Amino acid sequence: KAVSIINTDAGPKPEAAKADLVVVDPHGTVKARLQKRGIEFTEAASVDQLPPEPKVLVLGKDAVPEEKSTDPMWYGMAARGTRLLVLDQKSPLHYQAIPADLDLTDFAGRVAFSEDLNHPVFAGLEQKDFFTWSKDHIVYRNCYKKASKGARSLVQCDLQLNYSALAECQAGEGTMLLCQLVVGEKLDSDPVAQRLFDNLLAYAASYQPVRKATAVAL
Repeated sequence: KAVSIINTDAGPKPEAAKADLVVVDPHGTVKARLQKRGIEFTEAASVDQLPPEPKVLVLGKDAVPEEKSTDPMWYGMAARGTRLLVLDQKSPLHYQAIPADLDLTDFAGRVAFSEDLNHPVFAGLEQKDFFTWSKDHIVYRNCYKKASKGARSLVQCDLQLNYSALAECQAGEGTMLLCQLVVGEKLDSDPVAQRLFDNLLAYAASYQPVRKATAVAL
């Protein structure tokens, strides 16, 4: 049986100053991972105490209270240039909080599939790495129903693969990475979660909006 050997220290590190990387992490797994890798960051005690316009904002497991999960502030932050990495939430961002029609579910599962292994967030990972993670084998919880607009699904799952456990929403100058894979929950133990987190954070820190030259003839 083919197995993966993942060097958990080989992932990329974000190019961001301490003041530019803000973390809200009630469970402490994100802070522990960053400290272990020597990555400086600024901690915010809650989503109500965020500094103005952070360059990169990481919301750790269950950092978003239910009453804030539909707040348009998140969409506004991304539109103005913040790169948001939102890890597994009991109350995922939805409705006015995001620029996409991602619907919520309470689905959980043990198998998921990358939709584009060439995307930078999957560097060093393979398709088989999204099968039965450590401890309870759970890979995702509370995944989204795939959007018809406004979001690109990066990891698909569940019934007929019509659901997304990781989606990216580009918004104005910034982006939103909405991750319902149990990365925050298992960041202290699972090598796939660790490598995926490192990749997601580095991608968010280096993100630049795509701009294409356009010609119009009237």
